[in-house]
Amino acid sequence: MKTHFLTNSLWLGISFFATALFSQAQTPSSTTWTSRGPSQDWRALTCSKDGSKLAAAIAGKTITLSTDGGVTWTSANSGTGRWVCIASSGDGKQLIAGQDSGPVKVSSDSGATWIEQTPLGSGSWKSVASNKDGTVLAAAYSGSTLRISTDSGTTWTERGDSTYWTCVDLSDDGKTVVAGSQSGLKISTDSGITWSDLTGAGQRVWKTLAISADGSRIVAGVMRGKVYTGVKSGTDWTWTEHLTDGQWTSVAMSDDGSKLVAANSGGQMQVSSDQGATWTAQGDTANWACVTTNQTGTLTVAGIWDGTASSVGTYSAPVIYSTNATLRSLTITQGTVLTPKFSSGKTNYQATRPKDGRAPVVDVLTSDPKAKVQTRCFPNDPFDRMVGGGVSRGLTANSNQMEVKVTAPDGITTKTYIVKFP
Repeated sequence: MKTHFLTNSLWLGISFFATALFSQAQTPSSTTWTSRGPSQDWRALTCSKDGSKLAAAIAGKTITLSTDGGVTWTSANSGTGRWVCIASSGDGKQLIAGQDSGPVKVSSDSGATWIEQTPLGSGSWKSVASNKDGTVLAAAYSGSTLRISTDSGTTWTERGDSTYWTCVDLSDDGKTVVAGSQSGLKISTDSGITWSDLTGAGQRVWKTLAISADGSRIVAGVMRGKVYTGVKSGTDWTWTEHLTDGQWTSVAMSDDGSKLVAANSGGQMQVSSDQGATWTAQGDTANWACVTTNQTGTLTVAGIWDGTASSVGTYSAPVIYSTNATLRSLTITQGTVLTPKFSSGKTNYQATRPKDGRAPVVDVLTSDPKAKVQTRCFPNDPFDRMVGGGVSRGLTANSNQMEVKVTAPDGITTKTYIVKFP
């Protein structure tokens, strides 16, 4: 999820594109925003995929948290500081926040406790990002290199050029990293190891950006300029210019890139539900400074300079998805022997091959019928596409191992079972 900027006090607008919210109903042509939250120096916002958990960076105070879609807010035990950027994992458990002229801190328990990232030191941190499961983190430093962690902040590596970085975001898998500076946009498809210029976007003073879950779409804003979208096709990117010149301080995007929101300091919020083809002005004319949205784009939280927290509509409790990534059964072609005997908690096995010379066939069923399964024959094949509930697959020629990867209904929890055929 993204970081977004704002100062003094704030309005938080929470808007549903297709339904009524909180105390006021939304018409197709307008949205009304209702005051919420304390008056304080808000600077950045982020939310979980479902929009239930929100976190805000507050300059001069602590991180502020909400677990009900922005209706109520509490102070976190993050310590006070000039917090200016914050990002969240998909479930809202992993948070990363940075200060201007201060440290970066990470929380792995939804903001209850925070750990300072001492190796990063204090600096002018402008933007932070997290992938879906919180394992890949990025921090943009103005006047130095980007910092990337692939182990939830245990270790950090300097990546990219030393420049005045202003914004950064990650795809769900953490492989695609897009970063903006005062001169251009750059992209990495290997978690920041190598980089290339997004030359089609132009050399501009980029202020803010957001990318889709799969990393194939980008929306980015220029301070004292326009909003731009980029769409990937093969190895090429097609760029489109949107809206009039403005002070575009923050942008947000739904997971699939269809719904876009852009915050304009000195204008209205701009919203698109068709990948930027058309835009609708929403909210008051104000110094909008930050915005974040949930995975479907149905819940948007935005803020203005010198205001109070504000929201629109009612909050619906999120669906809780199972974390069960186990198999209920694992069987192999008749005539083979599996060692040890299958148990859902055991993940490593050996099996004999059929005496008639046929390729062994592995059949599996998931414990949770909504879980997804992928298989591959090692070392020759990559994992195939996900299928629900179970699968049957034969061992390919020259392979001596079958791997079965189960992804729980929450889309995050995984378990891999391995069957070796000596």
